[in-house]
Amino acid sequence: MDAVEERFLTVREVARMLQLNERTVIRLATDGEIPGDKLGGQWRFSGRLIRDWLEQRMLQRVDTGAPDPGPAPSPDEVAAWERLSLADLLPPGNVRARLSARSAPGLVFELAELAQSRGYVRDALWLAGALALRESLQPTATGHGIALLHARQRIPRGHVASPFILIARSAEGLPFGAPDGEPTRLFFLLALVDDSLHLRWLAHLSRALLDPQVRSALLAAPDDESLHAAALSALGGPWPVPAGGDAAPEEPGVTPAA
Repeated sequence: MDAVEERFLTVREVARMLQLNERTVIRLATDGEIPGDKLGGQWRFSGRLIRDWLEQRMLQRVDTGAPDPGPAPSPDEVAAWERLSLADLLPPGNVRARLSARSAPGLVFELAELAQSRGYVRDALWLAGALALRESLQPTATGHGIALLHARQRIPRGHVASPFILIARSAEGLPFGAPDGEPTRLFFLLALVDDSLHLRWLAHLSRALLDPQVRSALLAAPDDESLHAAALSALGGPWPVPAGGDAAPEEPGVTPAA
């Protein structure tokens, strides 16, 4: 269990976790909107209950806070996306060498906020909910310290402006449901809008990340810039499936989005 979940948190700690000001946290606690208790005149919050509350809010957002999904991508759009390289999908600002999250829900929320800050999504909470829902069905950690996060279904155009990939790294690793039981350190978020595009990149990355030298290069990069360069060098290569080609075979141990 995460160390945060095992103890009581202060108002300041909860405010930082939820990205709210302290006054708002106190108001929400007073109104019973978030789980908390007053001990000796001071608000204290169970880390486990706050994590559960945050994850539930994420899941609720999938159904209640979504914008109009819009139409499916046109064939011309899909054809153009199939020619995108990793450099197109992963510009330098899409990489974080040092995550601050210390739990799985925190990690999901941090990646969703990064996607929103980069202009890819309008609603970070909705994206966090879609990712949390997928993790609740089956973890996307594949072992060897790797997770390939994605939504359960194609993310509609109303949520994502264009296809993108994020890469983030945890220094110590996080429990993420990996089949080998090891902490996960490298997190990839795939939001590729089109199912065939998603499956091709999922298979390509899964195959490349089986190489321990590739994983070592990504783990050894000291900062965002060098992690980005290492990713393009180790994972980019030629486009995995030429336009009009056959989809790459599904990688063993990887469950594509349904």
